[in-house]
Amino acid sequence: MNIFFETPIPVLLVALIAAFALGFFYINTGRRSLLVAMGAVVALAIVGILVERSVKTDREKIADTLDQLALAIEAHDLPENSAQEVTKAVYRLISEDALRTRGLAAANFLLAKIDRATYSNLEVELNKLSLPPSAEVRFDAKISGEGRGRLSDVVTRYPYPLEFRIKMVYEKDNRYSEPRWLIGDRVAWKLKTLGNEADPTRFGFDTGETEMLDR
Repeated sequence: MNIFFETPIPVLLVALIAAFALGFFYINTGRRSLLVAMGAVVALAIVGILVERSVKTDREKIADTLDQLALAIEAHDLPENSAQEVTKAVYRLISEDALRTRGLAAANFLLAKIDRATYSNLEVELNKLSLPPSAEVRFDAKISGEGRGRLSDVVTRYPYPLEFRIKMVYEKDNRYSEPRWLIGDRVAWKLKTLGNEADPTRFGFDTGETEMLDR
């Protein structure tokens, strides 16, 4: 059912098929009532698109959080891409209870300066029965960055293709007036090798986890 709220394509497809069928019968019968029905189909399609635009699914809300996370990591709107400023911005998207994830973020941003972060192939598995509601989220990411401080000469600018598995929670804390999807205390990632063997300890931020997601 959520697919009808995530993209207007199903609504447009149904409307197109219905309009085509009504048009076919109108050409063969000449009944004016079929023209009225075609107009009603167009009107319903417009209403359906407006509803789709106004309703956000949990998957879309999770995607919004990931979009904000990417912007926070890139730090383009910060006066300087310092580890402290980036960490502060990223903390706003992590649950206050996710202490391990917060520690992991702070440690990695001290090691790496990231200027480009994108993601794709988002998969969301919701668990509305947990308290708070949660989701296991998988996605591919491409991160471009370099080392900070003493690592600046060791880790040069390089794009990293990564696979992420994270837990997100839908909760309201002291920072927000409404519940929202935040990053929880289960985060795991690894470098995508595309079938080639690679040393996972090449750099400190190539692979890591706070807790295995399959426990």
